[in-house]
Amino acid sequence: VAPGAGTPTGTVTITDGTGGTCTAPVAVGFCTMTSTTVGVKNLVATYSGDEFFNPSVSAVEQHSVVIRISGTIRQAPGMTPLAGITVTLQGANGGGGMALTNSNGDSTFFGPFSGSYTVTPSGPIPGKSYDPITRSLNNVTGHTTGIDFVAYDTSTDAPRKLKVISQFAVPGTAVAVPVTIESQGNETSISFSIQYDPAIYSAPPTVGCGTDAGPGCQITTNYSQTGKVGIRVVPASVPLTAGTREIVVLTFQTQPTLASNTPIDLIVTPTNISATNANGDLLLVELFSGGLIVMQQGFEGDVANILTGDGQVLSNDVIVARQFAVGTRTADPAYNEFQRVDTAPAATKGDGMITSADVIQARRYASGISSVTDAGGPFVPMAAAPPPAMLTIGEADRAVRAMPVNGVAGYQVTVPVEMKTTGDEMAVSFTFEYDAMKLGNPKVTLAGVAPADAVVTVNDTESGRLTILVDAGTPFSNAGAHLLNVTFAVAQTAPAGETKIAIKGGSVSDAEANELEAAYVSGTVTINGANAPSVRISGRVLTPTGGGLRNAQVTITDADGARRTVPTSSAGYYQFDAVAAGRQYRLSVSSRRYRFATRTVEISADLADIDFIAQE
Repeated sequence: VAPGAGTPTGTVTITDGTGGTCTAPVAVGFCTMTSTTVGVKNLVATYSGDEFFNPSVSAVEQHSVVIRISGTIRQAPGMTPLAGITVTLQGANGGGGMALTNSNGDSTFFGPFSGSYTVTPSGPIPGKSYDPITRSLNNVTGHTTGIDFVAYDTSTDAPRKLKVISQFAVPGTAVAVPVTIESQGNETSISFSIQYDPAIYSAPPTVGCGTDAGPGCQITTNYSQTGKVGIRVVPASVPLTAGTREIVVLTFQTQPTLASNTPIDLIVTPTNISATNANGDLLLVELFSGGLIVMQQGFEGDVANILTGDGQVLSNDVIVARQFAVGTRTADPAYNEFQRVDTAPAATKGDGMITSADVIQARRYASGISSVTDAGGPFVPMAAAPPPAMLTIGEADRAVRAMPVNGVAGYQVTVPVEMKTTGDEMAVSFTFEYDAMKLGNPKVTLAGVAPADAVVTVNDTESGRLTILVDAGTPFSNAGAHLLNVTFAVAQTAPAGETKIAIKGGSVSDAEANELEAAYVSGTVTINGANAPSVRISGRVLTPTGGGLRNAQVTITDADGARRTVPTSSAGYYQFDAVAAGRQYRLSVSSRRYRFATRTVEISADLADIDFIAQE
């Protein structure tokens, strides 16, 4: 070094002894070097020298180079960080370690890693499951991040679910049974096993590619255990698209049997359940549910007593058919219940719908008018054909109409339902929809159109909805008029104004269980407020000799056409409550035996003794 030469110039080069190097001017003061391998490095600095300073080489400085492997575990469904979970890193040729996730759900490993490793989360929280189950790291040569997992409290919470889809079969025929998976969009292979009763089938099932596995999917089967099949499927196009995906179809050849159903269960032998992604990671998958093959058994209309019927069609089967028609009972999908209750039209053993016609056909079987026949027709409900254009009362030979009425908040109101008939109707069903915040506690009573042997069945289990069925063994009156009354309690807090009584859908049947075309017309209840003045009208209906006439129908009609109808008591008395005061009303009486004159009244206070005497 020359005396007084000043500040050195030139460059300094750093090497690590394994090929890593970097160079920078002395004035910069540093350089950056990236080692290409892990392990202990011998760092040496070499100065180039300049015209005033001689070149020089430093002593060796040892430094260890390591790799970082990291990831995050989050808890479903909120995907919050999960702390305190043990994560294990295992090398294919040994080595690795364990780490705990921190408050951010992160785990990190440092070391001279190289080669292949697996990362597996576990405890200390019992019962938790993770997706993926493990993650594979192949040919680790540098820092590796994003080794993430999702935790579930139990495996049943996992969204990736396998399911056998139940099917129906006629004994002695072939049946195709799909198996689906709730794909998360990353599966490249799925493995599982199924178990079945070999006595029901003539041979083990064949296994074919499902719709979403695609033509040319790869299927590996294991038939080594009787009554079981191990299956592995690799879709033709991977990964699967997220959503419900059909991966295989099992085709069974059934034999004649008296069994109502037979299970197809998902199990883990001879092929264990698993799914993998493109990296070969094991994914969390649940055997969600097996399925059933439900057999066609029994007789049309035989639905009483037990799920399989009792081998005969009697009056108790008609009662159950009514319950199905109004919806208070629904078919058990593990049996062919729907098929047996869906009896009309008889020629096709049903049409995929349960209506008033099915009740009439059940009556025909029970009475012997129609010969009892083996079950057949649709196994499950079918979409109805698009309805024809809505008919008006004028266009239709038959019509069901909810009449407009007036009511008072805090009192009862009766909505008459009238039916326009032709005389061949044996049953009718329809649904009322109403505002349950204004009207409640509905009660249904029959009136004049229905014959004496008519039966009314009501489903009032759903608030704001009322399904009504009226069926009989003799035809309805061809005069057409008052069919029934629906009495509601008007809420004390119901606001003044109109509220709709909507008739949604309906069915009319004749004696041959044929569906008949009809119009369905909604009505209204006009509510007067709780403080609106109201009065009571009462009286008695008498025979020509002065005796009380029971079950006569007394109707009150206002100037707007809104009406209410009540039956007379055993002594001939009737009464209307909550009648709006200050209006004019027409009172009329209908009876099968007598005629009565109509009376018109205008009221401002309670009226009693408004009597009617029958005319000879």
